[in-house]
Amino acid sequence: KEAAAVNLVETVRRVQRGERALEPTLVSRALDRLSQREDAKKIVEVLSRRETEIVKMVATGLRNKEIAMKLSIGEGTVKTHLHTIYEKLGVHGRVELTMYALERGII
Repeated sequence: KEAAAVNLVETVRRVQRGERALEPTLVSRALDRLSQREDAKKIVEVLSRRETEIVKMVATGLRNKEIAMKLSIGEGTVKTHLHTIYEKLGVHGRVELTMYALERGII
């Protein structure tokens, strides 16, 4: 409790001096989220629009056949896209792809 009081006093002093007073954990969280957005932008730049579409569909649990039907492409084409996506992102399979996309804010 004493540490919190000292922290509060120091925060008030910083504000009085015209400085910003932000909780370090909030700053850290904000920077993490910004970093995730930047990662998502970079990934989307690496993946084609179609590949990004497929990543999102895989993450919702659609199978290759269902993705093919929704996109009006062949199932083999979906498999080819997935292979390319796995190579570009360095992942090995649908679960890892979904986790990767979630962690980086793609989906």
